[in-house]
Amino acid sequence: LWHHPHVVAHAFKPQYDALPFPDDPALFAAWREGRTGHPIVDAAMRQINASGYMHNRLRMIAASFLVKDLLVDWRRGERYFADHLLDFDLASNNGGWQWAASTGCDAQPYFRIFNPVTQSERFDPAGRFIRRYLPELAPLDDKEIHAPWLVAPAIQHAKGVVIGRDYPAPIVDHATARRAALELFAKARARSDSRRGSRGSAATCGKRSWAASPPDAKKAAQPRLRRSSWATDFGSPSSDCRSEVTETLRDRSVR
Repeated sequence: LWHHPHVVAHAFKPQYDALPFPDDPALFAAWREGRTGHPIVDAAMRQINASGYMHNRLRMIAASFLVKDLLVDWRRGERYFADHLLDFDLASNNGGWQWAASTGCDAQPYFRIFNPVTQSERFDPAGRFIRRYLPELAPLDDKEIHAPWLVAPAIQHAKGVVIGRDYPAPIVDHATARRAALELFAKARARSDSRRGSRGSAATCGKRSWAASPPDAKKAAQPRLRRSSWATDFGSPSSDCRSEVTETLRDRSVR
């Protein structure tokens, strides 16, 4: 945050700062309220809404689902967590969301997209967490509970868990949503590469920019970094950027 304060409101990676997310408000509302039809995501959201807490693995699953399955801007989810987490910390929350959205520093690659069913089977194999927060799915067995829409209709009726009546049908198909997300990110990368190719590449951070040099010259020009020279080598954040961080911390303080 000190050296890159622009991440408070912008992507760390400039090429992903203006991704054309559809931002469907109905999908965002379903995610917030835990009615996406994907049990592990819904259980996670019901947990945060009820307790103000969510396990780190669930934070990753919920964030990945919002951004890469529902194609909602990560900043909306980041703000929702900021408003609801009792252990909210700006750096941790913002960094976690940008990691999941593939927009941040050392983030997961954009083509890594969590499969909610696989994650559920791996980290809640017996469905104990799901049953705690989604008691309407409790009659399903340990295999059925991770993807209840795949259960045969006759079994759904026999167990009293009818999809579309007792629990929502999935609001998106993961495979279809995954392809849409890959296309969205790939187009953004292509546009960024095209712009760099037309005017020379540049690495940007906030209001600072370092134009790329030929390989040999670039290597020779890089100084050996020392702690005392950090601010000199990379510049200090502007007062405007620092003010933005301060205001954000004040606005998002736990009440």
